Amino acid sequence: MPFDEPVLMTFQSLRIPALTGVFLLLTEFGAETIQLPLIAFLYWCGKKRSAILIGISFFSGMIVNQLLKITFCVQRPFLRFENLAAVAEALPGASGFSFPSGHTAGAISVYGMIAMLTEKRCLKIVMVSLIVAVGISRLYLGVHTPTDVLAAIIVGALVLIAVRVASRALAADPALKNRFLLFGFALLLGGALYALLKPYPEGTGAFLRSDVMKTIGAALGGLIGFMIEETKLRFEAPKSWIGKILVFIPGIALTMALRVYLKAPLNAAFGELVGSLVRYILVTFWITALYPVLFDWALRRAKQTVPEA
Repeated sequence: MPFDEPVLMTFQSLRIPALTGVFLLLTEFGAETIQLPLIAFLYWCGKKRSAILIGISFFSGMIVNQLLKITFCVQRPFLRFENLAAVAEALPGASGFSFPSGHTAGAISVYGMIAMLTEKRCLKIVMVSLIVAVGISRLYLGVHTPTDVLAAIIVGALVLIAVRVASRALAADPALKNRFLLFGFALLLGGALYALLKPYPEGTGAFLRSDVMKTIGAALGGLIGFMIEETKLRFEAPKSWIGKILVFIPGIALTMALRVYLKAPLNAAFGELVGSLVRYILVTFWITALYPVLFDWALRRAKQTVPEA
């Protein structure tokens, strides 16, 4: 779009170290390093229904976003505009294609759903403010254009509405669940095949396509884990805040360890694309099924060993 470069150059002219630090922090609210722990905390520690809905919104929005990225294959603005330089610290989080903005899509999927679910006006304002802040941070840091951000907001809002409508339809008619699950699996498998088999511009490396495989893998693992939890486990969340903290801290530490330390062996065994798919299947399956089995067993065992007064 003709306004993309002038807007980005204006933001570049405003950069000062203190402001850059603020926007580097704000942009992380659109990244999985904050969103996955948030969803995991809600899921493990007592807001399971809300966490599932937020997770569905997140993965739906991100999958649509990532499929659009690999369809249009738009380069990042710092590669297209000669006078634009991205903030160096933001480059590790700008690994894939540019259009639409993944961080903005993640923000609207997670915080938009929280805003829909809560009845607290102040929390709604905070959530909407976070979405706006993440979008602006991508422009300030020079890793996305206004077109990227606006497209992510529009697409994310449409997906958000679709997920909310589908959740209400399912609440009214639980028999629809199997159809939704089959549709979800078909969409994920179709998306994975599309990402692997579609033609790409010459010179497109695997690192530009790995984000879509991570997202599809995370959604697959989460969906399988959710089905197991619904039919076999139905774990109980800890009631006290001490219990919640004791569950959350080791759980999220192990989650992040799996995310980091499985990367090298799985990529070596399967290649970067399939390795990314398998790694994120394992990470979200751990979140939704394996770790709840462990802490639910531990909580039940603790209750059994407490002496009666």
